[in-house]
Amino acid sequence: MSCPICGSSKSKQLLRLNCGNFDQSILYRFVRIGVCLQCGHIYNQLSVQEMVDLIKYYETEYAQINIKSGDKSGDRPGSNSPNALNRYARLYDLINSYANKTDGVLDVGCAAGGFLDFLQKRGFKRRYGIDIIKTYVRQAQSKKAHYIKYGRVESLPFADNSMELLVMDQVLEHVVNL
Repeated sequence: MSCPICGSSKSKQLLRLNCGNFDQSILYRFVRIGVCLQCGHIYNQLSVQEMVDLIKYYETEYAQINIKSGDKSGDRPGSNSPNALNRYARLYDLINSYANKTDGVLDVGCAAGGFLDFLQKRGFKRRYGIDIIKTYVRQAQSKKAHYIKYGRVESLPFADNSMELLVMDQVLEHVVNL
């Protein structure tokens, strides 16, 4: 795997952990942390198959567990639990001085659109979201949230310069190929 920042293929492995497969998850058995010898970026060195499996994991394990969870207080993706609402409020406070209510806001990794719903209650009209988990997108669209689309950050399904604000809350650490 090339460095996700500069593209260099020159790296040094810093750590290799054998995580096994005790829970029968599709996730990778080994975690390999490397450092790019050109730019110094430290990253998880995933194989092509591990990248494919990571997407499968989000759809088949991660989303299913979160959607069917009986937990009403945790900060599950797309939820309106007290913890999620607290996080949305902090995020809103962070962006509020940079965004106008007429701006187009794109929430990358929006799950079922919890933060976008939060923005709607504060007067934002042009709200859009994408997520790589089809289960979340279908859930959002079943609630008439047609402004949420299936998509990836690497190839956004929106025209260039069509948004004034991009939000990636709890997402960047999951992006494999920047």
